[in-house]
Amino acid sequence: MAMVSIHMINENKIINHNVALIGWDDNFDKNYFTVTDTNGVAHTPDTNGAWLVKK
Repeated sequence: MAMVSIHMINENKIINHNVALIGWDDNFDKNYFTVTDTNGVAHTPDTNGAWLVKK
């Protein structure tokens, strides 16, 4: 089953930018998404891939 996540903020704010979702790149290196948690443990996604977003 696919994992779905959403984040919404219910506030009245002036929008000063937008983005366009271009597509998905299966070959984007997963190592660009490596993060280290507060315990010093590095976490990297299992596979390559990333959404392509244009400002």
